[in-house]
Amino acid sequence: MLLVVSDHGAQRLDGGFAVNEWLIKEGLLVLNEPMPEQVTPFAKLKVNWAKTKVWSEGGYYARVFFMWKTENRAELLRRRSMNLSAMK
Repeated sequence: MLLVVSDHGAQRLDGGFAVNEWLIKEGLLVLNEPMPEQVTPFAKLKVNWAKTKVWSEGGYYARVFFMWKTENRAELLRRRSMNLSAMK
């Protein structure tokens, strides 16, 4: 017996929305280098955290994160780099 199971539905997905690409074009997510021409994991982007106001991460469900206070950006970057180091 063969079972094919999916938690994402059983229909073809046509199209998509690149959240971070849109955020970059709107000036809400700022990179320290030109936007990559190919799909790039968020962790490999060189984000300018001092200028970034919003970013997204999380695959299909695209979690969106907002910067509320300027003084928290350095702390966020510190914690994020600690988390990314732990994942390697």
